[in-house]
Amino acid sequence: RAYREGVKNSKIEVVEKRESIRYNVKELYWGYLYSKTLLDFLMETEKEVTSAVEKDKSFALEIALERLTEKKAEVNKALVMSKQGLAFMVDDNKSVLNLKEEWLTPLDRGNWDEEKFFAEVQVKNPKLEMIKNGIFANDQLGRAEEKALFPYLVFLTKYDYAYTTARTDQNSSFAYDPYNKNEFTIGLGLKWDIDFGVTYSKFNKYYLEKRALEYQATHAQSGLPILGEKFVREIREWEDKRKALGRAYKLAKKWAGDAALSAGLGVGKDKDIIEAYTQKAILFKEFHEAIYRENMAWSELSRFMGKEVDPFLL
Repeated sequence: RAYREGVKNSKIEVVEKRESIRYNVKELYWGYLYSKTLLDFLMETEKEVTSAVEKDKSFALEIALERLTEKKAEVNKALVMSKQGLAFMVDDNKSVLNLKEEWLTPLDRGNWDEEKFFAEVQVKNPKLEMIKNGIFANDQLGRAEEKALFPYLVFLTKYDYAYTTARTDQNSSFAYDPYNKNEFTIGLGLKWDIDFGVTYSKFNKYYLEKRALEYQATHAQSGLPILGEKFVREIREWEDKRKALGRAYKLAKKWAGDAALSAGLGVGKDKDIIEAYTQKAILFKEFHEAIYRENMAWSELSRFMGKEVDPFLL
């Protein structure tokens, strides 16, 4: 029975490793799309600011243009690193992946049930299952070692049969003939392992391991559900932030468009143009970061639960 619990834990460990690998792949993939989105946005903004600089060669606009170039280099490094990381994870020897040239956009997960996940994280977690299996296994092993401290009744049976024509059969109850025999033996006795020190040490070892796991289980039963609930609340938090930042970005985009139009007509001020494009860039970054964080929050919950729970990927 202890062996069966060990097999269960081995299977859970495989599941945990699988979900950990999935998490790493998701982190790299969402990071790649996030970097690709930012880089494309910076390149488009650079063109617009360059156009404004050509019409009005002010120091403020030229500095803003250089800042965009600096940010492009930073984002491009993140893009290359995430793509190389993905190639490594999928064992692509050429280190080249045919990734879609798309932007990071909000995923349609429908109206997912928050209370359902709150209830599920209270009762199901691979780590807690491993601890419980470990308690049971150590209990069984400890019981086995404890039994060895005392003598126990042994019942034995043995049957020997041999026959050959090469030797004459010794038809006598007092003669030993290993080549011609037909014997049945039955025995009853006591067996006792006299190596008490080693046996008692093993018993104590399993007992202490069991108590340590019971202590862990006590904390895990109260702590793991709280951690799982935290992951669920983070998903809702980033979802709400993403929606609010999306609305704010639309307003900033309109503001930047008006500022660019004013600059084209020669009535806009450099300060207004820079402020509008700065707010647009900041909100664009924060909006897409919220998408990335929301996706990773779902990945974190999937890893915690030991299975895929993201509605978009089911």
